[in-house]
Amino acid sequence: MTRVSIGTEKILICGDATRSTQDFLHKAYAKTDFIKNLALLQVPHHGSGFTASTTKFINLVKPKMLVISSKSQEYRFHHPGESVIDAYMDHTDKVKDARTSQAWKEMGRDAFYRLADEWVEAKKNGTIKYQESSGRTRYTRTDVTDDTVGEILLEGTNSYRSKYVLYQRRIKREIRQTGLHHHCFYYFP
Repeated sequence: MTRVSIGTEKILICGDATRSTQDFLHKAYAKTDFIKNLALLQVPHHGSGFTASTTKFINLVKPKMLVISSKSQEYRFHHPGESVIDAYMDHTDKVKDARTSQAWKEMGRDAFYRLADEWVEAKKNGTIKYQESSGRTRYTRTDVTDDTVGEILLEGTNSYRSKYVLYQRRIKREIRQTGLHHHCFYYFP
């Protein structure tokens, strides 16, 4: 982790920091202003829903702006998690124009298969377009634009124990993803 100061503004670059690192930072800096009220936070561990962004850490740093370093439709590790983005929402600044956000959510088996069947029917009806890959383990919509809202990728229909859905939404918050917007350093003041 690296802390950068520019005038009175503070930036924290977290890289692949996990919960243990965040717990250490909370313990070390909770009684100081060293990492409180950040102008910008590069979200720990690409916004992983399993290893990043503890509640104590979020409430300590209270960032005005977030950058999540994750590519668009990243399906290998399912970054970022929807719960991580939602956890930062109250702290980030509001913006006038909504911007695109993508986030993964784990889903129950039955609900996942119902959604996959809905996609098959919707493709037959011509209401959505998608591409299957890896022997029906992944469905990726091919008709997605910045304005698309809803499910855009289904992952894990056969051999995976966990089932995941990638959602795209429009949010009016200072939360940006490098794969959707610009590289991380674009956001530095």
